[in-house]
Amino acid sequence: MRFSLIAAPLELGCGTTGCAMGGAALIGGENGLLSFLNQNGIHAAADSAFVPMTARREGEPAPHYLQEVVTACCATRDAVSLAQGEGTFPLTLGGDHALGLGTVAGTAQHYSPEELSLVWVDAHTDINTEKSSTSGNIHGMPIAALLGLCGPELTAVCGGAAVLRPENVHIIFARDIDPAEEEIIAGQGVHLYRMSEITEKGLPAVTERLLGSITTPYCHVSWDVDSLDAAFMPATGLPIPGGPDPAAVTDLLTALAATGKMVALDCVEYNPDRDPDGSSCQTVLGILEPVLLTLAEKH
Repeated sequence: MRFSLIAAPLELGCGTTGCAMGGAALIGGENGLLSFLNQNGIHAAADSAFVPMTARREGEPAPHYLQEVVTACCATRDAVSLAQGEGTFPLTLGGDHALGLGTVAGTAQHYSPEELSLVWVDAHTDINTEKSSTSGNIHGMPIAALLGLCGPELTAVCGGAAVLRPENVHIIFARDIDPAEEEIIAGQGVHLYRMSEITEKGLPAVTERLLGSITTPYCHVSWDVDSLDAAFMPATGLPIPGGPDPAAVTDLLTALAATGKMVALDCVEYNPDRDPDGSSCQTVLGILEPVLLTLAEKH
């Protein structure tokens, strides 16, 4: 199996600075993912989908930095689609979660809405539209755009139409959900696996329900590191308490990898500027490494 490590240095989709270089921090260096994969005899190549997008403006109207985010998502879409077309596994490393619009759109160029599921691993549901969002930050809108619920600028990344069916969208570890998002989720019929349910029933039971609900042959997994409890992941823009520990996230992602259905993986919102001792970086790498080994074995 071959991996394509795609750095996506965007942070204009969120309200904080610093995460643009998260991908570079995770990929490079003697302990980074590129070295890890090569040391384990797994072919991997790394590149950046675009030049870093970090410059901010005063008085930016909502949705914030629309053109820059669309440009970044289109470049990421094309990088993911190219990797899919070349038979390599795309691992996209952000950057903020607005990038999920681009990564899933890239995968969707190779699979129909009937064939492709999305598992969104996040403390947030990211299903606001431009009209429902209270922040104006596009990292809270990618699932809505992928479902065709947003305006033409964001939907254009997907070719102007929905690339997912709502019954094939699964959001897990969510615990910080806007009231408007609750309405959208209920109206669309998206699968939601709340952190409260996981706490009550246990992750194994909820994971079993999730895996049983993925009825498509292919699956794109998009992981936001803020899905972790804030105590384990302070180096992110919106750390949220009450979440899982690293072992739980590793178990979930490894279980998804072991199905053989996973065709793309994202890791977003790690912020090296908030990680002076590198401990959060090691937490993220410690989760990704066994997942990538499982993927290599299954493929």
